[in-house]
Amino acid sequence: MFTGAPVLDSPAMTSDSHPFAEYRRRAERCRKTLARLERWSLALANTRLTLFLLALALAGLGWWGKLPATALWAALGLGLGFLVAAVAHDRVLSAGERARHRLAINERGLARLEDRWAELPQLGEAYDDPSHPYAHDLDLFGRSSLFQLLDATTTRWGEERLAGWLRQGAPSSEIASRQQAVAELAPLVELREELEAEGRMLAETKPDPARMLAWAESKRPARFARVSRWLPFALPPLTLALYLAGDFGLLPARLWFAGLGAQAAIAFFAS
Repeated sequence: MFTGAPVLDSPAMTSDSHPFAEYRRRAERCRKTLARLERWSLALANTRLTLFLLALALAGLGWWGKLPATALWAALGLGLGFLVAAVAHDRVLSAGERARHRLAINERGLARLEDRWAELPQLGEAYDDPSHPYAHDLDLFGRSSLFQLLDATTTRWGEERLAGWLRQGAPSSEIASRQQAVAELAPLVELREELEAEGRMLAETKPDPARMLAWAESKRPARFARVSRWLPFALPPLTLALYLAGDFGLLPARLWFAGLGAQAAIAFFAS
């Protein structure tokens, strides 16, 4: 069994040593950030619901003539406020997800230092080769393995690269280059945490980029890019034309709301 991670009672590493203190400090900061974002998320969710219900009520009453026509404009203003709140809420939710991933990263770091193997789920058993000359002797893969201790990758390619490095030797020049990269990245704790958090946000499980590359190399992205480029510019004049046509009685008076809704949807999903 590989036991490369120092334990709490090791003379070289105690709970007050720098790695422990740093992980705990960063984890506590993430918890505070997450709690603050959850409060903001709840407030924005309530704001969205209130604005939506008010806009719906005013629009319905104005549509059926129970209120003056200006109620429709008030409903439109509340609808725009709802969209603003929705965009803000989405950003808060995204920040909260990032904070949760950062917390998980630091908790995983503590688990590695304390030999809590059950909290390190990636065993790398798929890369275990019984015929490999030294994989079993060095416990490269499987439970309590070197791969389980080291793996902090967030993509399938990264995982495969790590497994490949463990299974295959490398020239001394390549080893020196890797060690130099490690030395440069080691003090950049914030950058490393940010990169890992961004990778974790891609998906719950490590994504396989093969399908994405196949899609990117097809003709569909080019057609989609052409449409997505002109659509935001075409919708505003189209919405204005629909409004004028409705005002002159050429089209239903409220058809222009469809164009406005399409613009709001694009703004929401592009944010």
